Amino acid sequence: MGAPAVLTDVAIRNAKPRDKRYKVFDGKGLYLEVYPEGGRYWRLKYRIAGKEKRLAIGVYPEIKIARAREVALEARALVRQGLYPRLGSIPIARVTAVMLVDAVRPIEARGALEQAARALRWAKAICRYAVATGRLSSNPLSDVLASDVLEPRKTKSHPHLTSGELGDFLRQLHDYPGRPETRIAVQLLMLTFVRTGELRAAQWHEFDLERREWRIPAARMKMRAPHLVPLSACAMTLLKELREFSGYSGYLFPNHGKHPYMSENTINKAIANLGYKGRVVGHGFRATASTILNESGLFSPDIIERQLAHKEQNEIRAAYHRAEYLADRAKMMHWWADFLDAKHRGGKVIALRRGA
Repeated sequence: MGAPAVLTDVAIRNAKPRDKRYKVFDGKGLYLEVYPEGGRYWRLKYRIAGKEKRLAIGVYPEIKIARAREVALEARALVRQGLYPRLGSIPIARVTAVMLVDAVRPIEARGALEQAARALRWAKAICRYAVATGRLSSNPLSDVLASDVLEPRKTKSHPHLTSGELGDFLRQLHDYPGRPETRIAVQLLMLTFVRTGELRAAQWHEFDLERREWRIPAARMKMRAPHLVPLSACAMTLLKELREFSGYSGYLFPNHGKHPYMSENTINKAIANLGYKGRVVGHGFRATASTILNESGLFSPDIIERQLAHKEQNEIRAAYHRAEYLADRAKMMHWWADFLDAKHRGGKVIALRRGA
């Protein structure tokens, strides 16, 4: 037998009501249950302690295929981590922050710190969904950050700025006394989350300014997969400014020396000249963005990881996500640009800008 068929919107629309309710399967336990009266309900079948159970995910078309798969993936991960068995059959309305954090502690205790933090983020996302669908009045984890309640991961990371340090850095960068191209390079790094090498070798033909998109070819990406970067209004302004300096070249940051484009030391030297040597490096802006966006609770970790172009371990999920979340990623990049602008001005961003 071959692999199970994957559902599409067309297949779902063609699933007409019958005399008795029936199931249309998507794969890995996820299916759509079609009722005689016309209702279509997403369900996930899974097993705990050898017993088969069923999770109600939501109603189609309110819950689209992509969202149903996302919730199913999160649920399966929680089952694997042992979070569902610890919570047992407690109604979600009675689940507290203490219960959820305690459920994650065994994962933390065995040293799987990244998995523990991810499980807590998943639990927060599930509670957020429960609020949106009327199952909860408020999210018990809304004010809980993994970094506050779990042991910090012992990883070697690039020096990066905290939220509180961004304002002073941005103001000094704005008044950078060196070449404007170098200042723009640092600003674009902060606005796009790309790696320094991906930016330094950028070429003008990769940019679709009408669609506000930057498509980086697979050959320049660390994971050897093409990557799309939605461009905020601020990034667009910087690109127009940069055109005045390097529009004559195929490269955004041409170099007339040994290499055809900006050297790898240029950005870090500029940062050092601003007085931040040892406190931040070009690659560290990715860590700053990831930390702040994850702790904001406004965006799904999947959206953030996709924009950071981190490798997707699940091949099927990677295929789904290649073009998925683009609208949400664009909103996130606009929110991030607003956040940086507010830090520059000494204020703060309160909520997601809806009309971005």
